[in-house]
Amino acid sequence: MNIRTAKETFECIKNDTDPFPLSYWNKEFLDGICLHINRYEGDIRDLFKDKPFELDEVEGDQILELEAALISGLTEELFEMYDILDDLPEWFFTSSFSLSEPTFGTKSEVVKAIKKKETPCYYAKRGLYCGKIIGGPLETELRKSIRGVSEVRQTMQR
Repeated sequence: MNIRTAKETFECIKNDTDPFPLSYWNKEFLDGICLHINRYEGDIRDLFKDKPFELDEVEGDQILELEAALISGLTEELFEMYDILDDLPEWFFTSSFSLSEPTFGTKSEVVKAIKKKETPCYYAKRGLYCGKIIGGPLETELRKSIRGVSEVRQTMQR
């Protein structure tokens, strides 16, 4: 498996001819994050340091707008999870993306209500009501690595 950065993932989606390529590329990106952190003991900041998109290339393209909002939210969520919000990449402050209209991915009012309740603030404030992005096995893997980071920090503080 090739571990892609946020920028590389965005480029794959931009160049894919599939009418809705988000599921495949984002699943691969999330799996790569776990591998990068847990297996190779990489730094999460490495995957987000390069600016993943330009705002003018995103606007007006529904798929790219969704991806830009997702990457913006995911960046914030992971950096908070790892307690490194002070290290958010520069592009985050100039290019973080929010959708002009809230998106739920469904017409069902019941599902919309559930997504409104379950979507973390990182995505909801960007108009992307997607439910939990990080949850289940992915969260378990990420939490394991956070424990490792915490232990290293505690050792360094002694």
